[in-house]
Amino acid sequence: MPRPATSPALRRGFTLVELLVVIAIIGTLVGLLLPAVQSAREAARRSQCSNNLKQLALGIHNHESSQRTLPSGWVYTDTRANAESWSWGALLLPAVEQAPLHAQLRVAQGNLAAHLLSSQWQPVTTGVQTVIGTFLCPSDTGLQGGLVHNDRRFNGGIGYTARPYTPGASNYVGVAGHYVVTDADRANSGLFYGNSRVRMAQIIDGTSKTAMLGERDTRNCRGGAWAGIRNPQGTAARGIWTAVGHSRAKLNESALPWDNDPLGCGQGFSSLHPGGASFAAADGSVRFITDDIDHRHITGITSQNHTDPRNGVYQRLLSRDDGLTVDIP
Repeated sequence: MPRPATSPALRRGFTLVELLVVIAIIGTLVGLLLPAVQSAREAARRSQCSNNLKQLALGIHNHESSQRTLPSGWVYTDTRANAESWSWGALLLPAVEQAPLHAQLRVAQGNLAAHLLSSQWQPVTTGVQTVIGTFLCPSDTGLQGGLVHNDRRFNGGIGYTARPYTPGASNYVGVAGHYVVTDADRANSGLFYGNSRVRMAQIIDGTSKTAMLGERDTRNCRGGAWAGIRNPQGTAARGIWTAVGHSRAKLNESALPWDNDPLGCGQGFSSLHPGGASFAAADGSVRFITDDIDHRHITGITSQNHTDPRNGVYQRLLSRDDGLTVDIP
């Protein structure tokens, strides 16, 4: 006997309440999952950033092996005001698989400003605008197509005035030590300064206990430029701070109220990684230093008294020869 057809009244679907409950559950699961996804992505970006620092540190070691010194923080051979000069990033190009670019820029045949003012300026302006992934941290959301922050443009430089250009950005700057780093050839407390030729034997605090390179983000702290600096004697935003940083500013410090200095981390170190920034030590290892690392400001501190025992752990890590050795956390 055939079964009677099911009455339409007996058919059942989702009620409005059930649908709302399902949507709420899905929303809760997405809310729980999203932070985990974001955290995983940031972990991957931080890992890539650390790998970039590792590659640059290895390149510096290769340079030291062949030249017997670390590259200079910047090359100070052109004493004209606002003369652009090569920095350690340009000197390092052959050691980080950028030998053709190094040759195109003719780094070994004269300084940046001289090339920009010469008849062979076009390959140089093209070359210094090259975006090099090894110098960029993927966590930096402030990068403008891989070029320097607006405040870091080399406008005002004598080469820029003749041949306008926008240098390729860098999220990694050399450790110059304490605040007074503007005078070329001065024996500053870090590893990179004007015409510096620091040898490994001069890192008397120990290569594993001395920071060599550190991060600086572009969004908040202006970042840097891999090719060079604008003014060998300048301390402004377009001066030497595109290549080096000092320890007077606290890590991720936004300003220095005691100095009335609006740059703060623009002259120091920073990152957009939550909680701190990565540094490469002089032995080539890469460490993550947290924002809460011990840092003490001492009024009037300069490179001459960087051995002051009142210095914090952070300042000690960024000095190669203060005799106040500490382990990188």
